[in-house]
Amino acid sequence: MTRSRKRPWLAAALSLLYPGVGHLYLREWFRALLWLVLVFAASYVFVPVEATPETLSVSAIVEASQAVPTYGMVAMLALTLLSMGDAYVLARRLNASQSRGPQATLSIGNRGDDRTAGFDLPEELQTISRSGDDPDDERQPGATQTATPSRCPSCGREIDDPELDFCPWCAEPFDDE
Repeated sequence: MTRSRKRPWLAAALSLLYPGVGHLYLREWFRALLWLVLVFAASYVFVPVEATPETLSVSAIVEASQAVPTYGMVAMLALTLLSMGDAYVLARRLNASQSRGPQATLSIGNRGDDRTAGFDLPEELQTISRSGDDPDDERQPGATQTATPSRCPSCGREIDDPELDFCPWCAEPFDDE
């Protein structure tokens, strides 16, 4: 099951409501917990007890917010903006990594070093390309060797169990060939 694309602006807007809520939307549980704990700790440190409203009326909340020192307001604003930025960037990264899928490697330099473009792939997905510089290499110069595990024809993801008659990722049945 693949993750659905996330809206970066929505993640940022939810983090504006309360830092960490945008991360909950992105299903980044640890980061959400980290932001929530960070905001609680900052409010404990920067907001004095006198600034806590005794009732939940609008006038009590306005009066309590005026009792918060400037450095406390700046700290809470900074945490909110950082959480919004983190949620926005994280949503964009998650969407970008989904749209890339398994990515081919790039041959860099004349040595034929293999590097992945943007992220590390599992060894079974990496394409090993050599330029023939290695004298112990038994392959032809410039030959490419690719490890090809069994893959789903619909979504392209690796299938670990060859006895399945459907893809465990997208639930598409395999053709009987």
